[in-house]
Amino acid sequence: MRKLYTPMALVLMIILAVTMLSPTNALSDTENKPKLAIFPGRLPGVSANYTHVIMEAVFDVLDETGVFDPVYSSYPGDGRSDPKPIPANVLSADFQEKTWRKEGFFSGYEPDAKAILNKGKELGVNAVLLYSIDILGGGYDRMAVYLFDVDKGNVYYRRITDEIKHNVTGEISEETLRAKLRELNYTVFYKF
Repeated sequence: MRKLYTPMALVLMIILAVTMLSPTNALSDTENKPKLAIFPGRLPGVSANYTHVIMEAVFDVLDETGVFDPVYSSYPGDGRSDPKPIPANVLSADFQEKTWRKEGFFSGYEPDAKAILNKGKELGVNAVLLYSIDILGGGYDRMAVYLFDVDKGNVYYRRITDEIKHNVTGEISEETLRAKLRELNYTVFYKF
């Protein structure tokens, strides 16, 4: 009798183990995360050449925090995450020109929160991420990250002025840019 129960107990334990390791747990984690869209940023001049660094910084922080599920992006993924491109019918060709506004001569460019929140709702995401990076040199390189909470209508942002472009050589440090962007991402993700 004892010999009969041992194989049955072993089979039962294997079935329980397989059930506990089922991939449905991993799927439900992704489904429960807020969905993120990364919209085109304001990247004048040489800043536009560093979108790969921006995306590396975003995916670094997403990997480390696990806060969001990046479902849409204006920029390609880096292999760790491959969000879908934002559909052309959602963002018009002149979206950037209409989205970024400068209130006064001395003020910086700011994104139009209402327009971005509406586009986020249209995409069905919970959050939208945008960047403004202006590499001017002379210690006046400006970086800003904006995170829009589509569900609550809130905007979380962090801005800094720092030196990314070396004053003497004119060299732009990708490592410094990435580190600064990671810091900015952590700040706005924490506020969410």
